[in-house]
Amino acid sequence: MNNNTRVALVTGAAGSLGKAIALRLAQDGFVVIMTDCDERVIVSAEEVANYDLSVKAMITNLLDTAEIQTLIDSIAAEYGRCDVLVNNAGVHPLQSTDNATALENTTLEDWQLAIAVNLTAPFLLSKAVFPLMRANRWGRIINTASRAGRTSIPGTAAHYSATKSGIIGLTRSLAEEGAAFGITSNAVAPGRFPSPLADTMPPDEIAASLKRIPLGRIGDPCELAATVAFLASEGAAYTTGAVIDVNGGAFMG
Repeated sequence: MNNNTRVALVTGAAGSLGKAIALRLAQDGFVVIMTDCDERVIVSAEEVANYDLSVKAMITNLLDTAEIQTLIDSIAAEYGRCDVLVNNAGVHPLQSTDNATALENTTLEDWQLAIAVNLTAPFLLSKAVFPLMRANRWGRIINTASRAGRTSIPGTAAHYSATKSGIIGLTRSLAEEGAAFGITSNAVAPGRFPSPLADTMPPDEIAASLKRIPLGRIGDPCELAATVAFLASEGAAYTTGAVIDVNGGAFMG
């Protein structure tokens, strides 16, 4: 590894969106650490590596504070830096009922799990990488919000919407604090993309959601990855505290 090669960490990298983001960043010259609690991240990393790109898979349970710190310590020990953090991991826990997203069917356990993965983990990861970025006076923190964090969406539970709104607030706070050190913080707010998380919605709700998208289709993971890649680039040095909606026009904030 060249001493000037930048290192990117992508969470939730076993899924289609995380894998696409990791692939694009690796193609742009980053050494990419792909992490997930799902062991399929190892296969995803191997598939990316087949393109002769520099990637590494690490299993991490984002519910475990110690594992989060161990992840960052390991990256710091091996590479001496972490230049880009993409907080992509997310959950939308639902109970098995006919009206799973209704408030009365959202349990405290559901709420706490969503908070832990969607909000607390990005906070802890950002806090852990901040000193590494500050030392180099360069960094990019990119958080995956959601259209559900920007506006009400049928079929989306309160805990998911609340955490995705929360991640936007965290993004702006980090942007303010990081500005003096060359650290930018931005969020992408995806609409409908193919992913295990999005595909948990009932088929009729998925069909109805497509009718509300002016471009008339779901997004391609490569399109979200391209937006993340821009935010990770030198060209985005003057963009911070922003939320970029990648949703085919379904929400124009």
